[in-house]
Amino acid sequence: GIYSKFLELVLFTFLCWVLKIYSFYQVVLDSDAGLFGGFGRIHHTAEHFTSDCQHDNRPHSFSVYTPSRTCVVYAPMN
Repeated sequence: GIYSKFLELVLFTFLCWVLKIYSFYQVVLDSDAGLFGGFGRIHHTAEHFTSDCQHDNRPHSFSVYTPSRTCVVYAPMN
């Protein structure tokens, strides 16, 4: 069903290795959307930006708001 395809996409995205660093990211898919029976708490218009400081020895990290029991897919903005 749609949920198994959605989980495959999330696992694939989670396992990708990023080679190019982008500055700004946006939400492209989230499990809290009304389409998936969620509450719509994640805003797709918000820009998430990386910072120069490192988090856990990973440069260009960014912070996100993620409600419990949800997953979010981010994509670089052009």
